[in-house]
Amino acid sequence: MQLLEVLIEYSTHSLDRPFSYTYSGKRKIEPGVRVLVTFNHREIVGYVVNVENTNKSKEELEQETGLKIGEIADILDEHPI
Repeated sequence: MQLLEVLIEYSTHSLDRPFSYTYSGKRKIEPGVRVLVTFNHREIVGYVVNVENTNKSKEELEQETGLKIGEIADILDEHPI
C-alpha cells in the first residue's frame, strides 16, 4: 500500500498542510499527479506531493497519527503535471 500526502484546494477553508490518503492499486503514482479525493463529503481534485510505501494497514496508520486517513477515489493523470 502507498501513503500519499495530497494538497487540496477547498474554497471555504484556508488549508496549509497536506492530507493523507492511501492507495492500494497497481498504477504508479508520483508527486505532481492529480488525484480525486473525498474531502468534507465532496469529491475534489488534489495534487500528490509525497508518496511513501508502507506495510502498515490503514487502521494502524490512523491509530499512529490519530487522524482519519482517506482513500484515493481516482487517479486523473498518468504523469506529473
